Amino acid sequence: MLINSSSRVNTVEQHAGYATGDIGANYAINDHFTVKGVVYNLLDREIRDESHGTVQNGRTLWLAVTASY
Repeated sequence: MLINSSSRVNTVEQHAGYATGDIGANYAINDHFTVKGVVYNLLDREIRDESHGTVQNGRTLWLAVTASY
């Protein structure tokens, strides 16, 4: 919400909505090791909000291996 200091009138800016899809999985290799992976922004949508100077990341892959003893 923006406030105009000269007239004290509140104005609201409308922004277009958007959605992204993410997918992830875990796989237990054995009792001690687990592999994890996620793909963020699966369809690689470019999303910009110029009024706030932000840009949504493109498709991003995250991988991890967890060890427990």
